[in-house]
Amino acid sequence: MILQASTASAEKQLMPTDEVNLPYLHLPTAYTQDLTWSNDPEDLALQTYFNPKKPNLGGSFGVKGLQPVLREKEGSHRFLLKDDQDRFYMYEEWDSFLYWVHSEELEELDTYQAKVDWILCELGGLDMKPVFRGKHPADAVGQRVKR
Repeated sequence: MILQASTASAEKQLMPTDEVNLPYLHLPTAYTQDLTWSNDPEDLALQTYFNPKKPNLGGSFGVKGLQPVLREKEGSHRFLLKDDQDRFYMYEEWDSFLYWVHSEELEELDTYQAKVDWILCELGGLDMKPVFRGKHPADAVGQRVKR
């Protein structure tokens, strides 16, 4: 069954029982308590965008190991994502664009929580570059990219 991402509540009603077995970056529950972002697997559209057994976002953009970290609960319903090389991305659900979050400061941080904190604090001024299938912006800045 292919689900269309319309609302988090509609997705919860259609969600299979194995939703929590799909990959996502788990953060402590208290971390998102005061945020407008969720790390709850029921809110992360795991079946819709991240099921490795179905066509998924990672495959659409040619990014290996793409998985959700956070999903904005209101507004544009953006996703904060990471890949298997620990690079971070922002996915705009409404316009279907994937952006790589690039920053030397981000690369120097040593924990996922520190990286997520930094991204959320810098959200309005992030250096984000669009990702296209077959053309990852990390290639242009000389980063090693697994193919």
